[in-house]
Amino acid sequence: MEIRLPRSPLCVFDGQAYAPVHFPELYWEDAGALTFGSLGSRVDLVIAILQALTSREWVLTYDLQTDDHGREGVYQSAPLSESQVIEFLQRFRRLFEEDGRQCLGIQASHGFTLILEDHGMMLVPAQSAAHHGEVKEFLIARGYEPGELSLPFPHLHSSHPDLTPEVAAVFEWTAWTLV
Repeated sequence: MEIRLPRSPLCVFDGQAYAPVHFPELYWEDAGALTFGSLGSRVDLVIAILQALTSREWVLTYDLQTDDHGREGVYQSAPLSESQVIEFLQRFRRLFEEDGRQCLGIQASHGFTLILEDHGMMLVPAQSAAHHGEVKEFLIARGYEPGELSLPFPHLHSSHPDLTPEVAAVFEWTAWTLV
């Protein structure tokens, strides 16, 4: 029997069917990281944050955790412009908003890092703590409030077969180095 998963990176089984997990528009600081959810488009939110931070150079880190073709691993791009990163995010929007087999790190030349993680949340790690204030201000201006975000257990990461070609396209979009 084929299991039909919702179009969400993370799901829970409610006893009858799999239901998508959505994180509210809250931000939470814990263990030095700033974590936040989004009820809307994660990709649009990330693009808006990147545009607000203005960096000339970005590097992507693509962490593919499961793959039907044996490409699991952590890959890094060459330096990219802001417009190239935005093009990448827009091109692979469905993959990052509907599928939970990967994480994407976006690092700026000035030390800022933003991660779209495989549970459907976003985070700014402790190494980028110097930028937490401006990201929090950005989120608050968009109606975010402080609050704890927690993962439901047990949960399942969605992997949609129709998005497998998109994973292959990620590897064709730019040159990646296995790190």
